[in-house]
Amino acid sequence: MKIISEKVKLEDLIPLHPNEIVLIKKIRENYNYGKITIVIQRGVPVRIEKGIVSELLSQKDESEKNGI
Repeated sequence: MKIISEKVKLEDLIPLHPNEIVLIKKIRENYNYGKITIVIQRGVPVRIEKGIVSELLSQKDESEKNGI
């Protein structure tokens, strides 16, 4: 997977709120493919309200999953 992002200074990202760290872990562990709706309060995530996990079926999608 290629990640394209704007140049952001590390200082702009840190410190993360503990909820932001938990959210990132949940996304990586439970929502590899899918859509989620995140509820935030004052810019801080407080809940994953809706999560839809999808499963890849085609070989092309499977090769993308494996980073080919």
